[in-house]
Amino acid sequence: MKARDLTERLGGKKQKSVLDLARLIDNGNENMPNFSLLIGAGASRPSGIRTAAEMIEKWRWEIFCEIENAPTLSRDEPDEIRKWLTENEKSWYQPDSEYSSLIEKIYPVQRSRRLFIESEVEGKLPSIGYSYLVRLAENNKINSIFTTNFDDLLNEAFYQFSTERPIVCAHDSSVNSITVTSSRAKIIKLHGDYLFDDLKNTSKETQNLAENMKLKFREFLKEYGLIVSGYSGGDQSVLSQLDEMIDTPNFLQNGLYWVFREDDNVSSNVLQLLEKDGSFFVLSEGFDELFAGLYEKLVNKSAPFTSRVASDRAGEVIESYLTNPILTNSGSKTISRHLEELRADRNSFLVTDAINELSSENEEDVRLKDGEVLVFLEVEKLIRARSMQSAFDSIQNRVENCEGKILKKLLLRKAFECAVSLNRRKEALSFADQSIELDPENYFIHLRKIQVVENRDERLSILESVMARSPFDEVVVNRYAKELWAKFKGPNETGDPVKLEDVEDAFRKSINLNPSIENYAYRQLFDFLLENQDQIDNYKEKLIEVLDAHLVQDAFNSSTTSLMFDYGKNEQKTEFRGKEIIDYVVDGFKMHYPKNYTSHLSNLKEACTLFSNFSQFRSALSICEGIEELKHDDLYVYLKMTILYDNSLRQLPRYLCRY
Repeated sequence: MKARDLTERLGGKKQKSVLDLARLIDNGNENMPNFSLLIGAGASRPSGIRTAAEMIEKWRWEIFCEIENAPTLSRDEPDEIRKWLTENEKSWYQPDSEYSSLIEKIYPVQRSRRLFIESEVEGKLPSIGYSYLVRLAENNKINSIFTTNFDDLLNEAFYQFSTERPIVCAHDSSVNSITVTSSRAKIIKLHGDYLFDDLKNTSKETQNLAENMKLKFREFLKEYGLIVSGYSGGDQSVLSQLDEMIDTPNFLQNGLYWVFREDDNVSSNVLQLLEKDGSFFVLSEGFDELFAGLYEKLVNKSAPFTSRVASDRAGEVIESYLTNPILTNSGSKTISRHLEELRADRNSFLVTDAINELSSENEEDVRLKDGEVLVFLEVEKLIRARSMQSAFDSIQNRVENCEGKILKKLLLRKAFECAVSLNRRKEALSFADQSIELDPENYFIHLRKIQVVENRDERLSILESVMARSPFDEVVVNRYAKELWAKFKGPNETGDPVKLEDVEDAFRKSINLNPSIENYAYRQLFDFLLENQDQIDNYKEKLIEVLDAHLVQDAFNSSTTSLMFDYGKNEQKTEFRGKEIIDYVVDGFKMHYPKNYTSHLSNLKEACTLFSNFSQFRSALSICEGIEELKHDDLYVYLKMTILYDNSLRQLPRYLCRY
């Protein structure tokens, strides 16, 4: 039967609204939520991951077509196909657990099933419902989430939009370490994770939960009620536990609330469960709409984040919301309002960002008229949607007739980016030349142009011309020195040969223009000296000269400790100027200013590996304990595991370290 018919079948007392659910959630203890959450494949559908029903339909038809004696039926007759398979393919086909029997038929080996699931979830982005759920977890409304899904969407949402990191468990052997009373968000994957071969999806595998998983599931549901969303109840392992617990007074004391879409099919097993005391159903348009409603009632009415996010990945997630037809056509007023807020914020940010870039290159007044803003946004949206060819065509049509100088500059830059992305070098050069014609003194444009100039001598010639006009800018000189170095070591370069001293002089010219250790020429010169030490008689003195320049300016800068470490490694020395190199690295981590610990972590990791003297690092790493943004940093977790526990943990895969 369809979920829309449940009211007639079960009565109005069994039906609850999203508002009812919000009140029940809000009725919990401030420090202890009163509900756990169970989500299934329906939660991942808005993210582009096919549901079990969609996969079943595809697989059933494919297998049916491959059977030699199968009758002539069309794909639009699923009931007839299902009936025929039930009667004629009893050896493997199980209509009551269709997904499990079909996937086992198509992918008989466990590893092949894992690889299929991996391909299915690869590259998918969490839908907006997950973002709302993250905010609910941050506010301790729901902090224990069970899932039958194999994907990584929920913890991805935490990583992109929250400073809090959830405990993620996908293994029966490790689930015992998770405690009910912990305030930290907990994600427990009942059937495993697609990264591992022990995921469960066949009839036999999903018949029962692993013992520790089952005990932990039951332990949580002694304390909590349960909200079920996006889950059909298709595997016996979870449903049998719920069926048993709903009949036991000590479990599900806050009730069981199963959320359906109106068109969802309700199996006979789930219907029997809903008929029991303490179980209720909720109708919602979908997973995203459910959590939009709960978020608005329990946390905030404004959008759960802004477009001005810290990472490109988070920006990509937000852009997917604004272009997702499922979301843009949602009947939820909350989602529609939040998308409008995000769109307005994103548009404002895109224009401001572009204008600021131009301002940094040129001090003339840079403002766009209202109509020009709309033109720019249209192009930028196509680029953000990765529709490079469409953006390229749009810009070409507009740039020729563009009268505003500032808009034309922006369009030409975007046209150049599109041409590079599409590997259309000739057009990219043309756009760069048009930009130079508009703003000949802007050396940033020349630096962009040489990205697509194939001949190195031509690149050097362009840079020499720019240096003649901008002789005091180390950015141009650095690029020139880098090109010289590349030509020096190139085996078949044309034109006049480059001498060793020419490259060194170019780097030193940049350093003379800007002696600050923030000038990357120091690092390039240092690497150049190391690479060519056999040809430079006094290379050691020159390396020490670079190190001394850093020590005088800032002994605790990450650039200083990085160079110090590389010097010790190359020269096989453990000290410099009477001080242990390992102490330079540790002191740099402890005492640098401004406080940017992330830039020092890689130095600590390298030193940890080289010197194998872990005790000296413990005091440095203890600083991280009080720094929220570092607590779950990959490198910090790696170092802490390596130093404070056991050296064998160095071999753990990187994706395990983040948990």
